[in-house]
Amino acid sequence: MRSVFLASILVSVCLAAYEWPVWPNESEMYGTSYGPFPFWCDTANSTKGAFKFLCLNRDYNTPHKTRVLYSRSRMSQISYRENCDLTQFGGEANVTCAHRFMADGRAFVTYGDLDNGYCCQSFGHLPQSNPIPIPHPDFMETCLEKSGPMLFNGTHFQGMVYNYTDMFSELPTYFWYLTAADDERPIAQGEGCVIDRNRAGECTVQGSVSRLGPKIGDPAWSLFEYASFTESWFSDDEFALPASCTSDKLRECYNMECESNTFANPRALDPTFQKVKPSVCSFPTRP
Repeated sequence: MRSVFLASILVSVCLAAYEWPVWPNESEMYGTSYGPFPFWCDTANSTKGAFKFLCLNRDYNTPHKTRVLYSRSRMSQISYRENCDLTQFGGEANVTCAHRFMADGRAFVTYGDLDNGYCCQSFGHLPQSNPIPIPHPDFMETCLEKSGPMLFNGTHFQGMVYNYTDMFSELPTYFWYLTAADDERPIAQGEGCVIDRNRAGECTVQGSVSRLGPKIGDPAWSLFEYASFTESWFSDDEFALPASCTSDKLRECYNMECESNTFANPRALDPTFQKVKPSVCSFPTRP
């Protein structure tokens, strides 16, 4: 009984270390994603950014099961999801893949066997600035504009929510993050050239909404709805980089989203996360 009592105290202390909307430092999320992944095209043989969104499947209705592991202590995050399409980067379509963000700023997309399966590097190519590619636990309070409450009718939640939003001026495109109006627990996050799901069809290869033009196209609309978001713990092995990512089998799937190493770029991330620099924000990546 004493051991059970002590264990319950430790659990209580651990759970009391955060309060919504702030994320637990170690979190596990399950839910449903909509929109393509990867959400960028192969631009290796073109000029900067050209053709970046033209190859994407604009199906915004098919659900994809998604799981995310978030570890602030390791500065790492892994997003697993169904129906990835890596054909642009020498892989297969309709595979369950993992997007692995490492503490050193690199990121990799993998699927299949960890030793001999597929791996491509998506971030961390110098001079790309991506030193800490995971959000700070209170990113929503520091970097985003809050509005609401407003009605949200989703797959896992129907009710009133707060909407935390920002616009990336370089595309432009929107990032939004939704919390329940009653206790601010996470409900959903998304990105796209528009926010409203009913307007998702406007994000097309024509590039008219984002004003990028037909050579680049609009950023695809995407949404990740949380079915559960819980505090957790992980072993180091779960965040280990697969051997396929350190061998001659490694491919390139470079995402040109982070290029500037200045604080003027809203995707430039600061290891110390100084709130006095509101432009230095990291947001949850698309699963």
